[in-house]
Amino acid sequence: MVTDAERRALRDRLVTSLGEPAAGTLMALLAPFDWTEVARRSDVESLRAEVGHRFDALEGRFEGFQHHVDGRFEAIDGRFEAIDGRFEAIDGRFEAIDGRLEGVQGQLAGLRDRIDSQLAKLVAANVATVTAVTAIVAALVR
Repeated sequence: MVTDAERRALRDRLVTSLGEPAAGTLMALLAPFDWTEVARRSDVESLRAEVGHRFDALEGRFEGFQHHVDGRFEAIDGRFEAIDGRFEAIDGRFEAIDGRLEGVQGQLAGLRDRIDSQLAKLVAANVATVTAVTAIVAALVR
């Protein structure tokens, strides 16, 4: 790469040889960089083709990854469907238990009613027995 000092020395020599206007024009036409750094059209086209191939390869890899992920999600969806089925079966069992408990509650209510009716009879019988025993004791004591 040409240094600024070398460019200035060249300009000074051109001014001496060609004059100021011609030296300025010639210096403006000289690139301020190393010509080996300039890319040709074929270099750009080659790079474009290589980048295109790389993007195609990446796209293929992403598609493969997407299919893999889709398969995993489908498997997970299947597992959730199986779990949903099990929950539905459990719900059915709970509903059956609820029905049986309602039947037991009905039976308990019937037993409670029978006990209440028998309790009234037992109290009346006990009062009658206590009264009779009291009368017998009172008669014996006289």
